[in-house]
Amino acid sequence: VGPDDQIQIAPEMVLKWRAILRNQLPVSQVLINWINLGFEEATWEDLDFIKHQFPAFHPWGQGGTKGEGIVRNTG
Repeated sequence: VGPDDQIQIAPEMVLKWRAILRNQLPVSQVLINWINLGFEEATWEDLDFIKHQFPAFHPWGQGGTKGEGIVRNTG
């Protein structure tokens, strides 16, 4: 709950991914589980919309590494 007594809604995780056609063009969508809402209230959203509205949200945990934590497969 925020300072104005409104429930804060933000994406918590991506449950699924799909591609749809809109005006004969492919559009990437993600099924979003929202913070403070149950799984039954998850919604399909355009990935571009989520990236624009929630720039700090990194749905696959691929946020910035700040130069740390690079994993290399040497085998």
